[in-house]
Amino acid sequence: FVVEDKPDKDKADKEKTEKDKDKINAGDKTDKTEFIGEAKAKESQNLVFYDTEIPTECVEEKCRSCVIQSVCPTCYGANYAATGNIYIHDKNYCELTKIIVKARSYFQAKLWERGQLCVPSAEVPSILQSIQLIQKELKID
Repeated sequence: FVVEDKPDKDKADKEKTEKDKDKINAGDKTDKTEFIGEAKAKESQNLVFYDTEIPTECVEEKCRSCVIQSVCPTCYGANYAATGNIYIHDKNYCELTKIIVKARSYFQAKLWERGQLCVPSAEVPSILQSIQLIQKELKID
């Protein structure tokens, strides 16, 4: 039985991935244009970020009526890369978030049914109300 020495493709792929991570994590030292394109990179210098709540007129209509809007984990980078606007949600990220929230609320309900929901008893009614609202109203496209 003879073992041949052959290039370690996995090692080379891992090194390339590490280099890519280093580029992303390098902050201002790395040219971001390779990730979003030169035009978007220039436009991004003029973006306005609000210190407090985002003005209603900046929030998409579909988001204003969403039952999880107040707890939605907005990723401005994903929005900007996908839509060119930090306030217009990436459709795929939105759907993924809805799936996760709906699944988590379902499992929270199952924990409550089994007496395994570990929250203060005073919070149980509002949690159950939220679970019902999410399960009934949250629509996944």
